[in-house]
Parts: sequence; C-alpha cells; structure tokens
Amino acid sequence: MRALSRGLRAIGTTRGISMMEVIVVLAVVGVLAATLTPMVLNYFEDSKIQRAISDVKTLGGVIVNLTRDVAHFPLYTDGIRTTGTPTIELLQGPGNDPQDHTDATKRWLTPALKFPLENHLIKNCPAGATVDATGNDCGTKYPSTGRFHWKGPYLEKITEDPWGNRYLVNIKNADPAANPAKVVYVISCGPNGKCETDPNALADSGPVAGGDDIALRLK
Repeated sequence: MRALSRGLRAIGTTRGISMMEVIVVLAVVGVLAATLTPMVLNYFEDSKIQRAISDVKTLGGVIVNLTRDVAHFPLYTDGIRTTGTPTIELLQGPGNDPQDHTDATKRWLTPALKFPLENHLIKNCPAGATVDATGNDCGTKYPSTGRFHWKGPYLEKITEDPWGNRYLVNIKNADPAANPAKVVYVISCGPNGKCETDPNALADSGPVAGGDDIALRLK
C-alpha cells in the first residue's frame, strides 16, 4: 500500500503543458509549414512540366513514325497523299482549349480544319467517323497494305496536358508546297494555359517556344 500511494501522489503531481509551450509548438509548426509548402508546390509544378516535356516528345515521335510509314505528314482527311490542297490545318488532343495568342495574326485555334490527333495515331480514321446505316464510316483511310501503309495504333491513349488543356500541332505548316520554310510544333501552352508561341514562325525566326509554352519542333 505504501508503494501504491507514492505512485498515486506522483501521478497527481504531473505538470500539464503550459499555454506558452503550446504557443511555441504552434509557432514552430507554422514556420515549418511556411518553409515546406512552397517547396512541395514547386515539386508538383516541376513534375507537371516534366510530364508535358515527355508528352510532347512522345507525340512528336509517333507523328514522325506515322509520317515515315505513310510517306507524308498527316495533312489529308482522306488519309492518302492528294494533288489538291491539304485538308488539315491543326491536329489537337483532348482537353480544354488553351487561351489563344493575344496577337490575332498568331492564333492557334482559329483554323476551321481542326481534327483530333487520335484519328491518325490511334484510329485509322483521318476525317473522323460518321455514323451511317452500316455503322462507323471513316471514309478513305490510310492504306493498310503496300510499301507505305498505316501501322498503328501508335499510342494507346492521348491525354490532355498536365493543366487540362489540349496538345496542339500546327500541321498546316507541314505542307511542303505552301509552307516550305515554316515550323511545325507539337505544343502544350504551359502552366499559364496561354499560347505564346507564333504558330506561323519561320524556321530561322529564333526561339522554339514563347512564354512558358512547351514545344517540340518537328520541321
């Protein structure tokens, strides 16, 4: 009983945490949070940028593979090289439209002839499927046999960029007759979601991308 009573007295005399100590602990936690939060946010933003860089390289690579396989850039909605004017001006991935260039002469999204990248890289359906009595009709496709033919699908899936916007390809500049000296880009309009690169840039016009855009030059 004597030992037990001593233990009870010891418990009863245990000192609680003072208000000052609580304030000090909270201050330390606040300092750590203020220090670490920007580092964590920067890490996540850097990872998004690295993913966008990887994505544009991947898309550029498979577009080059398609071009090699069919012997021309994906410029035509009938899938084959024609003698007429190319019928595709812009290829685009899924996602939201980024904010277009502030200069009306450098707009990405104004072309009327816009088609999904997946039509060429995942589905052999250059103009996009239309539903008729027999199901999905893609019209004239890329050839499936012969020396030059479609060997896709080249990707399993195409996603939006890390900020939820479309990847864009100004494929009109791949027309060797109309635009022999102009650049073809695969581009993400970057963290700010604003296209700041000139889609009509000449090959010798300077930097590849403007602002925080992430671009890969194909031509």
